[in-house]
Amino acid sequence: MAIDSEKQVSSSDSTIVRIVDNIKKSECDTWNYRGLELSNDMLVVLISHPNIDKAAAALDVSIGSLADSRDVPGIAHFLEHMLFMGSSKYPGENEYAKLIEGNGGYSNAFTSGDHTNYYFDINPSLLPDALDIFSQFFISPLFAASSTDRELEAVNSEYEGNLFKDIWRIAQLEKSTSDPEHPYSGFSIGNSESLRTTPKQRGINIREVLLDFYKAQYSSNRMSLAVLGNQSLDELQSLVIKSFKDVPNNKLQKPKYSPDPYGEKNRKTICYVVPVKENRRLTINWVIPDNKELYYCNPESYLSHLIGHEGDGSLLSYLKQLGLAIELASGDKNSAPGFNFFTVDLELTIDGLNRWEQVIYIVYQYLAMIRKEGPKEWIFNECKNLNAMHFQFREKERPDDFVSNLAGRIRDYPLTECLSGEYEMREFRPDLINEVLNEYLIPSKMRVFLASKEFVSIATEKEKWFGTQYKKEYLPDALIQKCETYEIIPELHLPKPNEFIPTDFHLFSKEKSSIRPQLPIKIKENELYRLYYADDSFYKLPKTYLYFEFRNPLGNVDPIHFNLNTLYVELIEDSLTEVAYPAQLGGLQYELTAINYGIQLTLYGYNHKIKELLDTIIDRMVHPKLDSQRFGNIKEKVKRALQNFRRDVPYQMAHFGVTYLTAEHQWNKDELLSCIDGITMNDLESFIPQMLTRFYTDSLMYGNLTKNQAIEYMTSVEEKFQEKRFYQPLFPGMWFNQRELILPDG
Repeated sequence: MAIDSEKQVSSSDSTIVRIVDNIKKSECDTWNYRGLELSNDMLVVLISHPNIDKAAAALDVSIGSLADSRDVPGIAHFLEHMLFMGSSKYPGENEYAKLIEGNGGYSNAFTSGDHTNYYFDINPSLLPDALDIFSQFFISPLFAASSTDRELEAVNSEYEGNLFKDIWRIAQLEKSTSDPEHPYSGFSIGNSESLRTTPKQRGINIREVLLDFYKAQYSSNRMSLAVLGNQSLDELQSLVIKSFKDVPNNKLQKPKYSPDPYGEKNRKTICYVVPVKENRRLTINWVIPDNKELYYCNPESYLSHLIGHEGDGSLLSYLKQLGLAIELASGDKNSAPGFNFFTVDLELTIDGLNRWEQVIYIVYQYLAMIRKEGPKEWIFNECKNLNAMHFQFREKERPDDFVSNLAGRIRDYPLTECLSGEYEMREFRPDLINEVLNEYLIPSKMRVFLASKEFVSIATEKEKWFGTQYKKEYLPDALIQKCETYEIIPELHLPKPNEFIPTDFHLFSKEKSSIRPQLPIKIKENELYRLYYADDSFYKLPKTYLYFEFRNPLGNVDPIHFNLNTLYVELIEDSLTEVAYPAQLGGLQYELTAINYGIQLTLYGYNHKIKELLDTIIDRMVHPKLDSQRFGNIKEKVKRALQNFRRDVPYQMAHFGVTYLTAEHQWNKDELLSCIDGITMNDLESFIPQMLTRFYTDSLMYGNLTKNQAIEYMTSVEEKFQEKRFYQPLFPGMWFNQRELILPDG
């Protein structure tokens, strides 16, 4: 819904060049928006609503670690830390932190390849004070020498905290093995070696490097600001002008980087990687063009939709049939002005690891099938309509996340589309889809990363910054040539039109909008279930939340039964993938979880088709499709998760440890791991009817549904279980509640 219009400001107001009051927003959005272009070329979006709990602001600088000095890698990230350490107007190191944290607020920042983003939230009444301190980071930061060593330790601690995380290790390996002349190959996070030891050895003054980087890279014409408050738009505008009009404009050019971060000699290569955890991952990367300016065509989104699809005929579905893969993700990533990447990331089975060349070949057969079929406008339109629906009914984010994300994309789109730009798909351009598919997603331009503990004996190289063991070599010529051929595989085909896309967005609640969500009330109780319900008169969205706890202590009587319950749930989820993925695209999510007292099922999303998904899930629980190959792969996946617990970060292990010590009926990971190998498919087939014969259901239903619909949904669940004579009342001795010790003070 557009309001008012864009207008130029008269020359008498020298601080504002342009005001944009027609920012596109959804009809459900009750917040008010205004865009500004200041005379110093800073772009601003103001957001106003009288009933917010937290005010928030974020400033994004369109520069990041890709601009690091080669001599001092990590300097952009270090600068992000140092800006918090006082300014000429507010010289106290902790003035900003005291104001924010002392008034129920939160602040943070992050550095990416081409962005540095600073954000906070706070009690709305203190937004003016916080904005004034915040703005001084970008006007007159101190970079005090007394703060340098302390913040350098903070940067190094951040580095050490990520040192044994595979996602960081493999990401840095990909960079370090790229073209050494391209800034993408740098070390972005920084540590004490790159920021203290090496500069000191070379006679480099790190504070001077910080000052030089700030002067060379920070400028108001690279900055975007988002401010959320309960003041009116005019009041917010005055606050912003007062605080940010003096941010200097050095008239810096928009950075643009070389389009090829890999370089010719790094293509057609494979890195065998030794991970920290028990993982088997195959990742294929290609460099593709930076199409950000053609956001309304979005060829990458079209291709990602098909390659990452998990329904019938999909790449993942076929790899699962062959027992080669468990999960797949696909899409563009890490884009920066000048270049972008497209990636296919697969979690392999043991067999898939041994046959990784066949997996790559099948990926290219799927790409060949897409080429042969050609770009389909109906698929583009389906993606377009889904995006429009998600924008129309998008939910509010946390205030700090909202302004941070918004500030980061303001310069990617026209100000009028700063909210809608990432959802826009207006123009079908088959030529752009074909260009990416035919010129970039080809065998001769791929890089492959294959991660497994099994490569420890051959991984003779070590990445400098994270110490990751790897071996890099060229892919076999025979594989490249084979991947350039096309074989018709009947199991690989385009998806069918999605039947889970909702078309009815009618709101059932006739209540006026409430200030707070309603508390649920109990609407039915018997020997089989207890049902709580509340309709949505607060969010006013065509969405529903369904929650079920199927309570039976059998799934936790000993570690073997807990593992059996976990395997049952995992196999149900695995077998539902082809159905659940289209539902997910249509805005429906579900989660099935093994818990200490049974099974937990959660569904959430657009209410129009949620009953169909609920029926499908319960049908599959009652009639599970058990297959020995899938059972073996899922059992191995569960086992790996148990083994990887010891390699988790310490705070996660400590969190589990506290629960284990205080909770009743809690098995530790070693106990679960000790008996997983002995479980057979026959054991699982015997367990399932025992688990489902007797249980009690606690249920909560909230959102855009009536009381009668809630009872209808619960009755349907009851009837589906009872078709196979499941779902009888628990015996009195089977009742128990999850309990934890109350620890005394001190």
